[in-house]
Amino acid sequence: MQLLLIREKPLTAGLPYTHGKLYAVNDGHQAFICYTIEDQVRPAGSKIYGKTAIPAGKYKITVTMSPRFKKELPLIHDVPGFDGIRIHGGNGHEDTLGCVLVGGMRMADHIRNCAPYVTSITGMIKSAGGGTIEIQNWSDKK
Repeated sequence: MQLLLIREKPLTAGLPYTHGKLYAVNDGHQAFICYTIEDQVRPAGSKIYGKTAIPAGKYKITVTMSPRFKKELPLIHDVPGFDGIRIHGGNGHEDTLGCVLVGGMRMADHIRNCAPYVTSITGMIKSAGGGTIEIQNWSDKK
């Protein structure tokens, strides 16, 4: 299972959140899954706990039991400077703590309709026995 998260350039500098779109990738073809919201993307080496998006890169992803949420959720592995990074539901950057939030509707500063997308993404990753997620910043887009 390959996922691709493409972050979008903020319309206004200094916003505390970062919008993006999550895609499933199969044989080089991208299929849109849902919208994402994360904390603010900051320069390398500049981390503020609970207010910084994880670095762009390619990471292993599996489904494991979340001690915080008490259910199985996707876990993004080996993120430099971060621990316990998951894909889960939530509405805005206040809910992320560095994690990737997913939802079906995007508003100006938050997302909605999270539960069905969390369930679907968790099921896809679990069925595939894990996979990878590549996270690209707007300046990294290929």
